[in-house]
Amino acid sequence: MKRILLTFTLVVICAASAQATPLYGTGSGLQCYLTFNNTIAQQCGAGRPSIAFKGLSTAKDLNVTPRYAVGKFGMAGDFRNTNSSGGVNDWAISFGSMNSPWYWNCQDWAFNLWVNTTTIADRSIFGWQDYTSGNNKGFSITNHPSQTILYGTGSARGLWDLSPPHGDGQWHMITVNASYAAQACYAYFDGVYLGSKSMPGWLGSSGYDTLVGASGLGKYAGTALIDEVACWANRMLTQDEINFLYANPLPEPMTLSMLGLGGLALLRRRK
Repeated sequence: MKRILLTFTLVVICAASAQATPLYGTGSGLQCYLTFNNTIAQQCGAGRPSIAFKGLSTAKDLNVTPRYAVGKFGMAGDFRNTNSSGGVNDWAISFGSMNSPWYWNCQDWAFNLWVNTTTIADRSIFGWQDYTSGNNKGFSITNHPSQTILYGTGSARGLWDLSPPHGDGQWHMITVNASYAAQACYAYFDGVYLGSKSMPGWLGSSGYDTLVGASGLGKYAGTALIDEVACWANRMLTQDEINFLYANPLPEPMTLSMLGLGGLALLRRRK
């Protein structure tokens, strides 16, 4: 189990006793959560799949073995993809389609992940965009130095150019919020707000899976250590929540059970 370094205030935030919507558990909107602690099993109850594969997401080769390395918190997924149009040639994880009418398509959403890479290349490491054209519908996190956070609406694209780029061999947290009402998305790097981008017409469905270690169809997949991948539906993250995630992993299910049983004092001793 990951060490959880929490102060009393942060525990209260994450346990949802100081906010209307918790980060984790019932009512949180959490759809996917991977800790990579020597497993790719989902750590939340939304029932989303976590399928390790290589090749294309539309024709998955399941003959792969997940690889792990030391992560930001505990262990991380170790992805070493170098292929281009042939798809994933090392491994990636599919969450399946998350384009149902209540998720990527027409509701607020958010995702957060930690990335560590030294690779600076035109390759994707997370998302549901077919990464063969920047205008393709969907979202991608990439190894590209000038379009690290990229989205397409089908006819146009938007991007955030991280300067310096994130490929410095250090752990960095990337967070994105999307507001359906505002038709806009909001990006954060290491907890710092980068600004907003307009998404007229919304992103819509890409028709492909949401992937970790690649994006969408699986072409032009990249190399990175990835940790603490979490996706939320029908909500965005507040700045306080983003600050929390920059300092802590999400609570594990047993931690929440302890809190529910009045085990806060025990948690505080696990520092």
